Amino acid sequence: TNDWRDRQNQITEGLSDFDSSEQYTAADLRENRKLLLAWVVTRYPRLLPTTQQARLTDPLYYNAVCGNGNAIGNRALAKYLYATTIELFPFYLLLLIRLRYNVSTLMEMRWSDVSDQGDVIVLSPRKGRAREKRQVRSEPAGNPDNPLSLRSMLSIVESMTARSRKAAPNVW
Repeated sequence: TNDWRDRQNQITEGLSDFDSSEQYTAADLRENRKLLLAWVVTRYPRLLPTTQQARLTDPLYYNAVCGNGNAIGNRALAKYLYATTIELFPFYLLLLIRLRYNVSTLMEMRWSDVSDQGDVIVLSPRKGRAREKRQVRSEPAGNPDNPLSLRSMLSIVESMTARSRKAAPNVW
């Protein structure tokens, strides 16, 4: 999570200096990682283009991100924007243990099933086989400074999946 937060901080720092009216060159963007990140998240708020799509439709993106020289590359750039399964799995496992839900209940849970009520977090996911019934449960939110508290875990998962949820809202 520290790596994820560091990458998000770089995006935030880049956005604070970013001028959307400026005409940047691929070289400008390649030379300044934070500027590149700000430019990309502004230009592509949901999904990044594939390398092939960029080559055909967005030469500036292609040259800044995928081109020769010290370009970051699409895969490395994606790590700043999308959490990987490897990064999310520890939270999934911890939430399974902490919440005592079965796998399908946790996998089918939506953010709309989670409500922060201050000292407690109310969870109301649908029951697996009884689609309309909900398992309403209140769990202690915990200290936000404790990385293993329910509030902290849900907060980091929400942050790590935010961009993916915009791109595929029906999946999350």
